[in-house]
Amino acid sequence: FLGIQKNRYLAGRAQAGQHERALADAGEGDEYLVYGKGAIAFYLLADKWGEANLNRVLKAFLQHYSGQKPPYPKAVDLLEALYREAPSNLHPFIHDAFESNDWHSLEKHLKGYPIP
Repeated sequence: FLGIQKNRYLAGRAQAGQHERALADAGEGDEYLVYGKGAIAFYLLADKWGEANLNRVLKAFLQHYSGQKPPYPKAVDLLEALYREAPSNLHPFIHDAFESNDWHSLEKHLKGYPIP
């Protein structure tokens, strides 16, 4: 799974040929970033923090914003929830995965994972 997403991300990044945005700032046309890097980021966060913890925060986030009228929540709102709930030792990972705009910031967290 991680190898497929890494390849998706790197191939899309090479084709985009532009300054990459952070995952939290991804927009229309950034599918490689959202689906490739995003899948890796959430997979690693679930693995490092525990899937149940991540799901608890995501569920509370969705319930909080369910049925809300504009303005709709943005990535920064989800990041605030993650920073608020996650232990402080995961804050550097959250920053690198979601707020950094380069691959190497996330790649260093992949050490020890079996990725081709």
